[in-house]
Amino acid sequence: MPGDAERLRASTVIVKGHADIYALVDRMNRGERGVLRRCWLETMVGAGVDLVVVAVSGDTEAHLNGAQRALHGALELWDFFLRELAAAGPGVSVVRTARDLPAQVEPGRLRIVLALEGGRPLEQNLAHLRNFYRLGMRVLGMSHDLRNELVDGRDEGRTGGGLSRFGRAVVKEANRLGILLDISHISDFGFVHVVEASEQPVVVSHANSRAVFDHPRNVSDEQLRLLAAKGGVLGLIDVPGLVGRGRAPIDGLLAHLDHVVDVVGIEHVAVTDLGTERNELRTVEGAGGPHDRAAPAQAGRPEEHGDREPMGRLIDALLARGYADADVGLVLGGNMRRLLARALPSREVVG
Repeated sequence: MPGDAERLRASTVIVKGHADIYALVDRMNRGERGVLRRCWLETMVGAGVDLVVVAVSGDTEAHLNGAQRALHGALELWDFFLRELAAAGPGVSVVRTARDLPAQVEPGRLRIVLALEGGRPLEQNLAHLRNFYRLGMRVLGMSHDLRNELVDGRDEGRTGGGLSRFGRAVVKEANRLGILLDISHISDFGFVHVVEASEQPVVVSHANSRAVFDHPRNVSDEQLRLLAAKGGVLGLIDVPGLVGRGRAPIDGLLAHLDHVVDVVGIEHVAVTDLGTERNELRTVEGAGGPHDRAAPAQAGRPEEHGDREPMGRLIDALLARGYADADVGLVLGGNMRRLLARALPSREVVG
């Protein structure tokens, strides 16, 4: 079936629904430049990725480069990333409207959707949300693992806390502007609050099924049904701590996929993170807030990460499991692209 895998890879717009820039920031702090092109573009394009959602900054120390003021740290990383984009050449571009989304595979080209992973940089001011929108931000992760001014993260689950009044105002304004809301890392109460408050579908960009592996970062069947009823998508991630120990990476991920399809259907699930940029990450679960120092190395990831083969193995496994070509297309990118097309503005909003 390798021929089938290559055929589908070549004809499918593949969407990586979540990526972080931690490793790029490490290199920036060492004085390197041009790292986006050298460290990401070749890897992602080689893996067949056409569109990637990038958390440029957010709630954690790693997302803020250690800055004491969240807004200041976020803006520093935004400046770094935009300068890196400008130096990367014509093969990379920022998606600002639904019309910028790729309609078909364009070899050698990568489209990027800019995101915040957590609302601390907004500093309780809707003007900052609008200014990040003007800078190109089109996905807003409502929280990381801890509480911020918008909502409680998953580590605050015992409080029973969900959206704050400011959080509700952010949801409303994000809907107006055309910003997709991401509720990965959120508390269970916050999950329900955001889905119910939003007039648009939302995404869980990197989590798995709690029924398959019981972890607070994963999504329960009740949450899945709520998400799907609003038109949302769950993006699956291959972090072993969320897939479940003792499983082969692809097999473990497909167990989650099969379950989600059984519960809500193929239209509401995607594989959004196969780790193509994570070989140098400092941490995934270890930087929950400004007081948490990032670990010196990523632990527990399969050795296969960072090469261009996981995507081919995933396609082979999906086909062997009986998924049709059209279903594989939905899982690899069609569902995420449809969600972004619905959420993003048809033209940029002014004011």
